[in-house]
Amino acid sequence: QHEVVGLGNVGRTPAEMKQIEATSRKAVKNVPTSTFTENLKVISETTGAFGSLEHAMENLEFVQKANSVVHSVAGDKIQDGPGEMGNKMARFFEMRGTAGNHEVFQKEAEQMVRAMVFSRGNFNPDEMLMFGQQSKGALTNYNERFLGNIAPSIITEMGGERAGTAADAFRNLLMGKVRDKRQTKAWSDLGLLDKKQVIGGEGSPIAWKAGAVQGTDKALADPLQWMEEDLLPALKKSGVNVDDKLELSKAFGTLFRNNMANNFAEKIGQLQQRTR
Repeated sequence: QHEVVGLGNVGRTPAEMKQIEATSRKAVKNVPTSTFTENLKVISETTGAFGSLEHAMENLEFVQKANSVVHSVAGDKIQDGPGEMGNKMARFFEMRGTAGNHEVFQKEAEQMVRAMVFSRGNFNPDEMLMFGQQSKGALTNYNERFLGNIAPSIITEMGGERAGTAADAFRNLLMGKVRDKRQTKAWSDLGLLDKKQVIGGEGSPIAWKAGAVQGTDKALADPLQWMEEDLLPALKKSGVNVDDKLELSKAFGTLFRNNMANNFAEKIGQLQQRTR
C-alpha cells in the first residue's frame, strides 16, 4: 500500500496504475525471486532514471533478474535493493546515451552484470556509476568490447571515481589538451600527429587539434586496441622496449604529462596490465 500511495503521489493516473500493477504481477511469475511490492518499488525508482514510465516497465524483469544474480554471488558487498540497483544502472546508461533503447540497454547492462558476478561484487553499481560520472564524454564513445570487458577491470583496480577521472584525462589529451611544446614534440617525433592539424606549425608545435592523433576514432572507441595497434608499435619503432616496465614508464612520462592520463595509459599499456 505504501508503494501504491507513493506512485499515486507523483501523479500516476488510474490507467497507469493498472498498467504498473499488471506489469509487476507478470514479473513475479517470470522472475520468482521478485515480489509484487519490490516490483512496484523498482518501477518507482527507475522511471526518472530511464526517462519514462514505459522504459521502466519494459526493463523491470531485466533489472530484477540482474539483481538476483548479482546478490547471489556478491553477498553483503552490494547493499543495494533492486530499485536502487536498477536506478544506478539506468543512470549510468543514461549518461552513456543508451538507456532509452531497451534492447541496447539490456545487452550492454548484461555485460556489466557479468563483470559484477566475475569480480564477486568488487565491481558493483556504485563503482560503475562513479566511473560514469567522472569519465564524462569518454563513456559515450566506448565500444561494447572496451565497455564490457576492459573497463570493469580497470574500475575494479582503481576505483570508479579515479578510473573515470583518468579516462576523462586520457580522452582530453588525445583531443589536444596538452601541457607544452616538449609533450607535443614527443608525439610528433613518433609520427602520430597529422602535421596539417598541429597548432603552432611544424617548426614549433605547441598543441594539436582534435582528430590529429593517428587512430583517434579507434582510441576513443577502444583505448586498449589503439594502444596495441598504434602507440606501442610507434614506440617500439623508435627504439623503446615496450615490454620493459621502466622503459615504457619513461616514454609515457613524456607523452602523458597529466598525472591521471598517465595512470590510464599505464593501466592499458604495461605488458602485465594489457595481458591481464
